[in-house]
Amino acid sequence: PMFEYRVSERDTLIGLSQRLFTSPRAWREVARLNRLPDPNRILPGQRLRIPARLLRPAPLPARVTSTVGEVRSGSELLQPGATLNEGQSLQTEARSSAVLELADGSRFRLPPSSLAEVAASRSVGVTPADAVRAASEGWFAGVLRIVRGSVEVLASKVRRSAPLEVTTPTAVVGVRGTHYRVTLDDETAA
Repeated sequence: PMFEYRVSERDTLIGLSQRLFTSPRAWREVARLNRLPDPNRILPGQRLRIPARLLRPAPLPARVTSTVGEVRSGSELLQPGATLNEGQSLQTEARSSAVLELADGSRFRLPPSSLAEVAASRSVGVTPADAVRAASEGWFAGVLRIVRGSVEVLASKVRRSAPLEVTTPTAVVGVRGTHYRVTLDDETAA
């Protein structure tokens, strides 16, 4: 897929490469694709088509959609609507549970006494709105790491560039559009 970028006043292709693209040399391909006569000169308001594969991944927060009992991220008590970023954890106490939704619509349900970490939640796009749209179209990488307990997953049914993953110390489960559970027993078996 292609993203359309509207050039602002101080933009240069080399500057965009440093800020948005996966490689400092990606500007050359963007110039060639857009048939720019002079790649050193782009004008404010001009629209550039940029292939998604050239855009640097952008982290997207996961959203807590429901909680029962005490659900925490670190020492913070979470309520529905709270967001978690990459690297943040979600912990359910005894008699507690939570549902976490990723930007692609996939949902994770953590039953009581579970601990999980959002290892990856990212998409591509020039703007945050582009990244959310790309996530709903399958340009999304989602990884949940189970540290303790279990998780029930309802993976959204979108064409994916990478499988939705659940990792444990002993296993990696990657799927595309299905419903499944992963349990970690005593950190030795998944």
